[in-house]
Amino acid sequence: DLNFPWHNAAFLATSETFKLFSSGSKPKSGDTVVYTCGTFDFFNVGHLAFLEKARSLGDYLIVGIYKDEDSIQNKGYHPVMSLYERALCAFAYKPVDEILLEAPEHVTDDLLERFKIDIVVDGTATSPLEKERFAIPRNRGIL
Repeated sequence: DLNFPWHNAAFLATSETFKLFSSGSKPKSGDTVVYTCGTFDFFNVGHLAFLEKARSLGDYLIVGIYKDEDSIQNKGYHPVMSLYERALCAFAYKPVDEILLEAPEHVTDDLLERFKIDIVVDGTATSPLEKERFAIPRNRGIL
């Protein structure tokens, strides 16, 4: 059931809201682009440390935020924070340069090429299903 009472909060996601958190920067020629993804529910100091570590591996950090349904399927519970709240928490953190809403569960060749990603960082790939999500960057030697 996706009709949790806390999801009825008066938060309207607009492009203007996201612009407030954006540096507006794009990766420069020669920059190392780093990608990571996750649910990022209950955004906390562990997430902050993880994003700092990911950013330290390159010059430009893209963070993919999974949609609610993916969290339910993979973690077994519905995120408390909405997709937009989770995205804004991550986006508000200085090391994050770009957010990808409703990030695909599997890192694909198309994703890597579209965003010119050089390094993929995963902090939780322990199960066979989670490892499968990162098969392409692992095979490319960029995980």
